[in-house]
Amino acid sequence: MSTPQGRPKAGEPLPEGTREARGESMSTPQGRPKAGEPLPEGTREARGESMSTPQGRPKAGEPQQTSNSLLAVRDVQSGYGAMQVLWGVDLDVAAGETVLLLGANSAGKSTLLRTLIGLLPCWRGSISFEGERIDAWAPDQRIRRGIAFMSELGVFPSLSIDENIALGGYFLPDAKVRQRKERLFQLFPDLAAKHRDAAGTLSGGQRKMLGIAKVLVAEPKLLLMDEPSSGLAPVFVKQVIQVLKTSIGHGTSLLIAEQNVAFLELADCGYLIDHGRVKLSGTRAELEASDAVRETYFGL
Repeated sequence: MSTPQGRPKAGEPLPEGTREARGESMSTPQGRPKAGEPLPEGTREARGESMSTPQGRPKAGEPQQTSNSLLAVRDVQSGYGAMQVLWGVDLDVAAGETVLLLGANSAGKSTLLRTLIGLLPCWRGSISFEGERIDAWAPDQRIRRGIAFMSELGVFPSLSIDENIALGGYFLPDAKVRQRKERLFQLFPDLAAKHRDAAGTLSGGQRKMLGIAKVLVAEPKLLLMDEPSSGLAPVFVKQVIQVLKTSIGHGTSLLIAEQNVAFLELADCGYLIDHGRVKLSGTRAELEASDAVRETYFGL
């Protein structure tokens, strides 16, 4: 009585044309091959693509990679309170790579960096670092794992230069902080001469150098930088770029949010973000030649 009409009893042959007669599982969608069978030509699986990878994503060697990414951002949405700012951002940073996040004011650059370091919640999507999901981690967990964040201000004005640098390595042994600070003072001799002075007494360019020293003392694997050229004269912008080139030489990956296209000089690749969405991505040469970049920055 429990067997539906028309279905064969145990041991009876299966009617021709049924899915069971063809050896298909009821849970297997029609037309999908069984385990071990060749994949139909033209399918995404046959081309080696994941079903979670949007069609048209760049191939290996181009921006937005997944397998060798130090940082992988997928469909990230975030904002402030009820106001959504990011609308599904995808982004990758490979080990040792410098990535520039270009965009005008209010494009969503700072919001993205704050979400990556954990100062803002990730509403949707995923953030992975070294292959592990970190979007639910607290900021201090991300810092200990090897991510550093330099805000637009970058320093605590009321603290001395020594204290600011020590704060950047607060989870390291004191002896290691002192050792690394000595190396940083060789890179920033102006800071060494004033190491007991309050950061608030420094010039804009010196404060920016201190901000960089504060995050580099931890020797991060990935450095997130928010508008490092903000408030600086062009001559100091060039100094910042030169200092960052030195950092790159030590193997630190950089993700730099900037309006200043001069920072393309540093970049291996970059993304143009507009109204919380990635408008385009490409290599440095592609961004330099991009009509969208020229339109955004030069009105051409």
